[in-house]
Amino acid sequence: MLLPGQLNGFAAVRFGGQYSSFTIQGSLPLSASSGFTIFVVGKYNKDLSNGYYGMIFGACGGTVNNQFVWYTENTVLTYPITQMEAFTVGPTTDYHLLAYRVSGGMATVTYNGAASPNGPKPASGDYRLDYIANYCEQAPWPAALDLVEVAVYGTSMTDCALKDTQDYLCSRYALDCTPATGC
Repeated sequence: MLLPGQLNGFAAVRFGGQYSSFTIQGSLPLSASSGFTIFVVGKYNKDLSNGYYGMIFGACGGTVNNQFVWYTENTVLTYPITQMEAFTVGPTTDYHLLAYRVSGGMATVTYNGAASPNGPKPASGDYRLDYIANYCEQAPWPAALDLVEVAVYGTSMTDCALKDTQDYLCSRYALDCTPATGC
């Protein structure tokens, strides 16, 4: 469902649970060895979830555990290959900016420009993203979330490029972010 004017005049796409998702044609391969960066502007609709997680990205087949998930009101999960990594962030039920970057074998998550206090964490292997707002097109894994913008880069951004992009997205959507310093 398209929600006009949700965030600073921009529309959001609401994913409302079972069978409400987007399939990435041909999937999107990413590699921890070469690094990647993902930006997400949105929120988890736990009040709409009926027990569903806030599945931002998911996969299927041999890489079913490639996930990026709003898990609780203050936690984001990354689930590369066989290990689950939880990152503490701010309120996931408010509109916000997440940046997930894998570089040099380590994963970091920022929330509105501020690094998660319990990162970075080890990252390895290949990732494959098949779905937005779902996991393998199966219940009970579909998401209850609003997405305003998603950007995936097949390379690890430099610190300055990451901060510049975060500053741009925070300004564009009028989010209350920690401003970048040092670039």
